[in-house]
Amino acid sequence: MNLLFILQVASIATATQQQCYYPQGNPSDGDIPCGDGTNHSHCCGFDSICLSNKLRLHSAGSFELSRASCTDRSWQSPNCPSHCTNVSIDKGIPLGLYSFGNSAPSQYCCGTAVLQGAGPSLGCAWSPQPFTLEPGSIIADRGILKGYVPAGSGNPNSTAPANSTCPTNNNTSSHAVLAVGAGLGIPLGIFAIAALAWAFWERYQKRKEREKARLLSTALRGGEGARPLEREKGTWFRPQAADQITEMRHDREPVELD
Repeated sequence: MNLLFILQVASIATATQQQCYYPQGNPSDGDIPCGDGTNHSHCCGFDSICLSNKLRLHSAGSFELSRASCTDRSWQSPNCPSHCTNVSIDKGIPLGLYSFGNSAPSQYCCGTAVLQGAGPSLGCAWSPQPFTLEPGSIIADRGILKGYVPAGSGNPNSTAPANSTCPTNNNTSSHAVLAVGAGLGIPLGIFAIAALAWAFWERYQKRKEREKARLLSTALRGGEGARPLEREKGTWFRPQAADQITEMRHDREPVELD
């Protein structure tokens, strides 16, 4: 049996000790808990990323945020999602972006933002008013990140901030840039030299062909300005022009007629 399949089944069995449910109470068989199993938690799919703000991030397509399911069938636990729980209650629902600004927090809608009224004005299709979201961070070792933990962390359930930055070393960074530049520059330089060499060689060959054609044409003409040679019965001869007829030589004097 495939080892990867065995490991996948084992991870599924561990993660699905708690069943996930949609707000209506029906099971969500495609979701797994985002928690460690000790308490209720929100859930996400095997191909999604669990976020600490109780939402999930799809890892394919549009990378949209959505409200998924929860391990508490009654949805009374504070660990269940708090947004869009009264719409699309038998399945998950995406969160559409309503507004985005640098000075104010972004706002979202249940479903999508739509134009409403005679204005028209922007509104939400599935929620009365747009809302803001709590900051979220990635939960490692869950969903599509199963088996991955933050570097330097021994706790697989710890979270990695989505906007975290890595410390940099200027010397190391400059060496890395030089290494990358050299790695890219060397093959690009070789390609450029090869392209130039090919162009010069091609031009040289064309020049040689033109010179050979000129020399051959000159040889067949017998020099510049000569008429072309023609072949008759296996021998080459030069035809005489019609306006260059000469008289035949003879020794007899012309005789006058009476």
